[in-house]
Amino acid sequence: IETLLQYNKQIQQEKNSGQSSLFGGSSAVVAPKLFLATAQPLVRRQQLEWERSLLGLYVSEHPLAKIQRLPIPEVKTLLDARSERANKPVQCLGLVQQLKRVYTKTGDIMQFFQLSDATQQMEVVLFPKALLQLKTVLSDGQCILVKGKISKRDGESKIIAEEITPWPDEFIFVHFDTTANRQQLTQAKQLLQDYHGMMPVYIAAKDKLMRASTTVSAEVVLPLQQLLGADRAVLV
Repeated sequence: IETLLQYNKQIQQEKNSGQSSLFGGSSAVVAPKLFLATAQPLVRRQQLEWERSLLGLYVSEHPLAKIQRLPIPEVKTLLDARSERANKPVQCLGLVQQLKRVYTKTGDIMQFFQLSDATQQMEVVLFPKALLQLKTVLSDGQCILVKGKISKRDGESKIIAEEITPWPDEFIFVHFDTTANRQQLTQAKQLLQDYHGMMPVYIAAKDKLMRASTTVSAEVVLPLQQLLGADRAVLV
């Protein structure tokens, strides 16, 4: 923006100083060349956050839309969680929005926030005991996995949080379905050990979700796809 403002200022200065050329009997300002600095590629998540900040909503798609298309076991969308009965245990992945802190009559701290995913949003309540056990400081826009129970009061569904785990912006998702054999499992394990890096890995197997103990390079995705199938290893 500063470059554009400076460019406009330069044009006005040249116009006022009478720097012009004649063509066909009319006077026209010779505009100086505009040079824009090379910008870094825009991260998809940053683009979506700008959309929400400026327009109040996500225009392109929700940041979790791609994640929620993955076959992640035991994790429900907020739309599905809302229809669950009271006290039903649920796990939901979403973004923290409208985070609020409240003091109880005894001086303890509670937190309330809206959890948002690609289907809808739902209020999450974090009571003092659960808040004390929280190992991360929550912030607006943060992606988290919430484990808790459904509360229904006055016709409204909420999640009473029992455990909250930060979820990475980028990760590798590996899905072992029932067709995977022991040899494939062994080779996949070796690949995850060989490709060292900083990318976390989540593994879905036997209707369970687990996080690998090691982090890897994104380059491991291609050999994993060749081993397991194109839709069995995904960089998100």
